[in-house]
Amino acid sequence: MAQPLAYLNPEFLDSAEARPIRILAEYLEPLQRFKEQKIQDTVVFFGSARVDSR
Repeated sequence: MAQPLAYLNPEFLDSAEARPIRILAEYLEPLQRFKEQKIQDTVVFFGSARVDSR
C-alpha cells in the first residue's frame, strides 16, 4: 500500500517533524494574498498594555 504524499498526509503535517513546514506556510500564505491584492509594503506594530495591580 502506497503512503500518501507528505503534503497530503494530515498525520505528517500535524507532527512535530513538520513544524518547520507549518511555520513556513504561515509566512507564505499571507505573502501570496498580499501579492494578489497588490500590497507591496506593510507596517506591523508589536506591543502590550499592562495595568498596575492595586
